[in-house]
Amino acid sequence: MTFSTGQMLALSATFSPVAQLPEPARNEFLEALRRVGDDEFAGSIPRRFLTAVYTARSPRRMPLPA
Repeated sequence: MTFSTGQMLALSATFSPVAQLPEPARNEFLEALRRVGDDEFAGSIPRRFLTAVYTARSPRRMPLPA
């Protein structure tokens, strides 16, 4: 999946540690992130996601003693 710089900023702003920053610090962080996105990734930021899937069987039910 690829994000534009604006999309990455919008997503990052919703992350709890970022949202809880005081506004001046949050704005400074997001501006630094914007510079990285634009300068180092030319405004197109690849983002890889990995989803773990676990499977298991239910244990067999043993009859209760009478």
